[in-house]
Amino acid sequence: MDVQALPKLTRHTYRLEMLHMAMWGGVVAMLEGGIAAVIIAKTFHGSPFQISVVRATPVVTNMLSIGWGMLAVTRPKVPLLMVACGGAVVAMAGTALVPADLAWSGWLFALQLVLARIFLSGTATLRTAIWKANYPTAVRGRLAGRLQLQGSFSRLVSLYLSSWVLDLDPAKTNLWVPRWLAEWLHLDMARHLWRVPDLLVYWGGPEAYRWLYPMLAIVGGVAIVLLKFIRVRGDKLLTRQMLNEGELGPISPRARALEPYSLTAVLTPVEPIRRMIEILKRDKAFRIYQTAQMFSGAGNLLIDPILVVIFTQKLMMNYTQSTLMLDIVPIVLSLFTVTLWARLYDRWGLPKYRVINGGFWTIRMILTAAAVVCTQYLLDVPHGYALVVGIFVFAQVLNGIAQGGGGIAWNLGHLHFAKPEEAELYMGLHATLTGVRGWLGFAGLPLYVWGGWPVFAVAAFMSLIGFVLYFHGMTTRFGLGAVEEPVAGTTGARA
Repeated sequence: MDVQALPKLTRHTYRLEMLHMAMWGGVVAMLEGGIAAVIIAKTFHGSPFQISVVRATPVVTNMLSIGWGMLAVTRPKVPLLMVACGGAVVAMAGTALVPADLAWSGWLFALQLVLARIFLSGTATLRTAIWKANYPTAVRGRLAGRLQLQGSFSRLVSLYLSSWVLDLDPAKTNLWVPRWLAEWLHLDMARHLWRVPDLLVYWGGPEAYRWLYPMLAIVGGVAIVLLKFIRVRGDKLLTRQMLNEGELGPISPRARALEPYSLTAVLTPVEPIRRMIEILKRDKAFRIYQTAQMFSGAGNLLIDPILVVIFTQKLMMNYTQSTLMLDIVPIVLSLFTVTLWARLYDRWGLPKYRVINGGFWTIRMILTAAAVVCTQYLLDVPHGYALVVGIFVFAQVLNGIAQGGGGIAWNLGHLHFAKPEEAELYMGLHATLTGVRGWLGFAGLPLYVWGGWPVFAVAAFMSLIGFVLYFHGMTTRFGLGAVEEPVAGTTGARA
């Protein structure tokens, strides 16, 4: 794809977003449930519930997306996106103040991450609204895939380096000090490593989160500044139309506080719920699609917190090994496959694409269930540990391949059904329903403690139901054709 041949505003937005994602991906990586849950489990020796909170929160907070979508309907998208990202990095920087040796430290760390994820819950909704306006339909999947690729590479680097630092021995990780500085500070020149204040001496080890998170928050601040230079095609016109021709007719500035898209309405649960029910009632095709996603995603979310406990406590993996299994292996595979998935999305459209992608999720769930069963019986036999880890690795490889395509479908799939002026609301509903099924993350660990491996069999069956529903959607095109219209000046297939 020749980026130079794209419209000027598309090129401008794409280049800025590529630079933004090169930094922002590494920031978000530390706020996702993988490495954060490992820090809770190993640094703070957290309880299963604390692990569930950190692992499930990134998904559960998607429930707030419908509110962000409503706010975005009558407001400029870019400033709102900057507010969401800014709130996340401020909360992230606050982890520097969390001590590691107090009984409530784990909860304080978890609450900081929950606050950051509340702000991040709006970013996907706002980004896709920008993509809808600035990226032509025919190339939107490929551009989104490239942005996801950039973000995934940044996440990979951040996760690996952070987990490596957390695995270091604090007693052996003093900072290197230049000779001129050592002489100026009157340090002992006979020692290979000189002692400086503790925060600098012990830069590695389990407590390194106290500087890792603030440092990445600064990187995130630079990434946010780049967003300021993005312009959204038709943003002011759509906002003006919604204010002048909205549900209540022309709206004066003073009366906007009572308008359905006002901050007052967004903060009142009744209004977002009413809008979700309204969309699902009138759009049968979108309702079927969301039902399929509910089953397919629920299985994955049910087992995610359990895998943290299995890797860190049952298989006794360190920070790097646990992060490798939970995040790095899937990210590497998504990096290798996301470009192919993007081409397939543009070629096939949503219905067929979701069937193939859902098949990878289902096979991964079945293999993960098999690996968990093996942990019950094979760990004590010769080569049993290697066999169990091997099955888990293969399952996570499939997980990564599925994630490579799943991210594209998650960000763009709702556009198959939404009219241009309703893109934010559809994305908000889509993300909110993701948050609803995210509550299963809190049930997974208690069910595993109570019943053992059968919870993985239930999760695999749920994923299979989702695959069947996707297949039904492919044969019926979810009951409707796509509603997307090609952007002026482009001729592209419907997504």
